[in-house]
Amino acid sequence: MTKGPWKKSAYQTSVRVPPVVKPKTVARTTGPSAQPTKATDIETTARTRSAESGKERLQKILARAGIASRRNAEILILEGAVTVNGRVVSELGTKADPEKDKIKVNGKLIFTEVEPSYIALYKPKGVISSLADPEGRRHLGLLLKGLNERVIPVGRLDYNSEGLMLLTNDGAIADQVIKARNLPKVYMVKIKGHPGREELEFLKNGFFTAEGVVRFASFGVEQSLRSKSWLKLEVIEGSGLDLRELLNRKGLLVDRIVRTAIGDISIQGLEPGEYRLLKRKDFERLLELSALQP
Repeated sequence: MTKGPWKKSAYQTSVRVPPVVKPKTVARTTGPSAQPTKATDIETTARTRSAESGKERLQKILARAGIASRRNAEILILEGAVTVNGRVVSELGTKADPEKDKIKVNGKLIFTEVEPSYIALYKPKGVISSLADPEGRRHLGLLLKGLNERVIPVGRLDYNSEGLMLLTNDGAIADQVIKARNLPKVYMVKIKGHPGREELEFLKNGFFTAEGVVRFASFGVEQSLRSKSWLKLEVIEGSGLDLRELLNRKGLLVDRIVRTAIGDISIQGLEPGEYRLLKRKDFERLLELSALQP
């Protein structure tokens, strides 16, 4: 991977993530005003805390177990697909104890003690961005056979595009990353011809379409080949739209698209079909970067 777009700059976003600064710990105020004033108050507080100890919202438990994202877990609950100790639960906000209660989805007992997994995967071309496919096409599940935990994709890439995909069984943070606005994503795009800088100026204002808006933090020609060119595009909004179709509409005929980085997570060192394990803090840094953008 030493030629073409596979160089160090292809994996980097122009906006860097700042170091994490931990907030100072503030001592809790003590004194009469901080304590219950009556013995009955103390007893009531203790009973409430004991009853609620260990309980969490049901959708949060399902998301952490890798059953679905928190939003999709809410749909499962509303549809009556979830039971707790044999009782159908269809009300959002219901809490359960993942260590004591028997929670089932569509009649199958879920394993609530799941080790959180965070993954960066290089999706090859010709693979759909899901864990299964009723039509028999290649899918991400075939690339994750050595993984013990069930994970869900964080976002997607179209069938003919390749590159970085993030996966996790931590449904809560997956939802946050999917919803994060202005999260830089780097794409290497091979197109036909040799456009000059002035021919790419229209990218400065982004694309405004019926489906949404695509904005670029930076763009340019990375390498010129005999009859084609590699462009480096850093998308900061609207990367969920079909970038291939949008570029084709603008006369940039796309031959290949590779997503090389999301924030400061890249596919550097991975071959198509390979993945590596990340840590939760890697996902948290993506949220920090998104929050910095205007």
